[in-house]
Amino acid sequence: MSTLLAHRYELIEPLSQGGFGQTYLARDRHLPGTPICVVKQLLLPSQGPEHQRDALRLFDQEAKTLYQLGNHPQIPRLLAHFESEGQAYLVQDYIEGHTLDAELGKPWAEPAVRMLLRDSLTVLAFVHQQGVIHRDVKPSNWMRRQEDGGLMLIDFGAVKTIAPQSAPTIAIGTPGYMPLEQLSGYPQPASDLYALGVIALYALTGQRPEQWPTSDPLDRLRSLSLSSDLTTLLTRCLHRNWRDRYPDAAAALATFTPHAAAANLPTQPAPALAPTTLTPKAPTPVKSSDRHRQILLNKVRNAWVKGVLERSLHGRVMLELGLSDRSDVLERPWGVVWQDGKAEQPLTAGETVGRRFQQLGAGRSLLILGEPGSGKTTTLLELARDLIHQAEQDAQALIPVVFNLSSWRGQGKREAQPLAAWIVQELQQQYQVAPLIGQDWVTGQHLLLLLDGLDEVRSQWRSPCVEAINQFLTDYGQTEVVICSRIADYLALTSRLRLQAAVRIQPLNLDQIQQYLSSHGSGLTAIRTALAHDVALQELARSPLMLSIITLAYRDLPTEPLTYTDAQSLRTHLFNTYIDRMLQRDRDRTYSPHRLRRSLRRLAQQLQRDSQTIFLIEQMQPTWCDTPRRRRCYALGVGFIGSLIAGIVAGINLGILINPIAGIKAGLILGIGGGLVLGITFGAQFPPIEPVEMIRWSGRKARANLWPGLRIGGLVMVISILAYVLFGWTLGWTRTIAEILLYGFCGFGTGIIFILLQGLTGGSIPTSVTPNQGIQRSLRYTAFFALIGVVTLTILAGMIGLPLTVGMLIGFIFGCASPPGVACIQHFTLRVILYFDGSLPWNLAHFLNTATRLILMQNVGGGYIFIHRLLLEHFATLPD
Repeated sequence: MSTLLAHRYELIEPLSQGGFGQTYLARDRHLPGTPICVVKQLLLPSQGPEHQRDALRLFDQEAKTLYQLGNHPQIPRLLAHFESEGQAYLVQDYIEGHTLDAELGKPWAEPAVRMLLRDSLTVLAFVHQQGVIHRDVKPSNWMRRQEDGGLMLIDFGAVKTIAPQSAPTIAIGTPGYMPLEQLSGYPQPASDLYALGVIALYALTGQRPEQWPTSDPLDRLRSLSLSSDLTTLLTRCLHRNWRDRYPDAAAALATFTPHAAAANLPTQPAPALAPTTLTPKAPTPVKSSDRHRQILLNKVRNAWVKGVLERSLHGRVMLELGLSDRSDVLERPWGVVWQDGKAEQPLTAGETVGRRFQQLGAGRSLLILGEPGSGKTTTLLELARDLIHQAEQDAQALIPVVFNLSSWRGQGKREAQPLAAWIVQELQQQYQVAPLIGQDWVTGQHLLLLLDGLDEVRSQWRSPCVEAINQFLTDYGQTEVVICSRIADYLALTSRLRLQAAVRIQPLNLDQIQQYLSSHGSGLTAIRTALAHDVALQELARSPLMLSIITLAYRDLPTEPLTYTDAQSLRTHLFNTYIDRMLQRDRDRTYSPHRLRRSLRRLAQQLQRDSQTIFLIEQMQPTWCDTPRRRRCYALGVGFIGSLIAGIVAGINLGILINPIAGIKAGLILGIGGGLVLGITFGAQFPPIEPVEMIRWSGRKARANLWPGLRIGGLVMVISILAYVLFGWTLGWTRTIAEILLYGFCGFGTGIIFILLQGLTGGSIPTSVTPNQGIQRSLRYTAFFALIGVVTLTILAGMIGLPLTVGMLIGFIFGCASPPGVACIQHFTLRVILYFDGSLPWNLAHFLNTATRLILMQNVGGGYIFIHRLLLEHFATLPD
């Protein structure tokens, strides 16, 4: 680069370099006395043309903003803006002095902080009045002018124009000073106030934001003893939700200035500013009640903390897991972090994932990597336990929810599912949260997602899953997230997660392994001896999971079986030995060891096939019928059960209306013929099983079923009229046209009942969860709907002169044909098939509880999981 720019500005020396540009001290050779000025050169990023265009746009925006702000005494003037030799430059006044960074580091007295706030708010009020948000308010962007001690605001390279209904922008700013909405791409004038509040807190404490005990600055503020007005000002500036802060700097200055006299500070009236009217996109207010929030917190705690963490094998390995930083494996969006990622570096001893996550601040996101069995899930659940406690203490905190990504693709779906829709679906299936409530929580950005098992997503779907997560974080940037994955599977992906930080859980070292084995008594002496020379066993024991299994499987056993040359063979022998030892503990003997192995093998294979981790009895689907014969049996079974019910009802009714012989014949014809027709039709469609666990009336859903209901009613009306006329003529009945129409109207009423039943949908969150709860609730709702049909049609039968029994029996059919009734019939048929072919026991809940008692599975709310994915994979490969 030439030392003389535009034949006018002579560069003297470089001053500083940042993410946006390089600044130089220069002389203006065209003015008398060659006064000193500052030249800023744009540094184009290397990521590609799109990022370079963004950089040029922001650089031009900075120049326009400096020109717009004019000659304010606390903002450097723009002297020139030009291009030279293909490079972009702008020239500003030179401010002789030092940045605020040089003054911070020791606690300030309260009067000094008041003066800092007054001067800062004055210039920010002017900036906001011009319709501009600075977006990078931090100590290094405040200059203390040497000649008079005035405070100057510099570096307008990240400015954003205030605009109603603005689209999301690049998240530009400095970690620690950037509030949640700015990190999400929706900066507000109140975002600058948050950063200013952090600076004031830095001055009062002498501690940088990353040195505070928690990421919430309000926690640090509460530990200080300040004047009430200063506490009020800083509390309003530092609120997590931007709507709870002052709308702009003018409002904050107007509140604060009248109290300045109490501190013997010179007062300065706030400038007359026009009110700022903003309607930007932002998180919606919390629509769910406190009760729903608490119910979900309780469910997450009971399912994952109490049900898994406190009963896990890892819980018995009380060892401190080492961590290393792996932020180099993340995609760094341009504008957030400018330096290159560093290679893997161990973190300081005693550093935990929870502390690391807290340090990231608002809008945080973290990736946890590790080898199989290294303790990723346990670490995630320990973090969930702490976050649940925080959420119970702070009603504004996000709601931590644990999901497993293995089901992300969605069973039977050919296209990738948006993550937001998948979250709503998982909330309903795992925690029984009604879809409308789940949608409010997702769109309102009230959840903290703890996503386990990225590596458990099918290999062809992992990269699309990463892209779906990145897109979700772009659309819902204030949702915080933690993701777990096996490191090898993650590094093999073509896409990278766009998160703030990543850590890797390091394997155990030999000293930790020997220390753990020594603490478990003499029964493990043989294992300790084998570890001294068996390299394969050493590598296997570096995993906390495998170390736990070793202690349970090989206690008081000789070491001869451990002589394997490769880790895979040793792992297979270890799992087989572990399973044998656990099955020997079964004193109940309800199931033979062979039956337990076979059923667990079938369960593991189906979970792998469906990309599922959690097994819910009520979520069993027809896909369990994995052979043509089973599928035919299932379809015909559902068809015959439905037609059998209809045949019995029709036979009894015709026996009452005509004679018993006619009733028997009609029942047989309808039962057999209808079963075949319905079975063939059902087998062609093969619809999923959809239990109904919660109901409420939905007018929208009822309207969606209006035409199907009217068609059904019309068909039944025609059949009723034809049947009445046919049997009436046969038996010599004489009826009026009015009575014929009345029978037809009663038939049409079936369509109305169908529409009413279809309008029922979920609407709340049940407080308790039990195995197979969905089918049990569906069965109760079936009885409820049958009661409605019996009462309604019994009254109609009496009105038209039919026997009341006829109306009662037809009403019973409506209960069986309702959505929960159909789900019960499907589930019952599937269970019968799986029981008789020996796949699963009939009492599934008892069987799964037995496997849980034997430490082969764990209970997660109303579902069950294998104690680890490695054990699931082992069961899936067992021979029949």
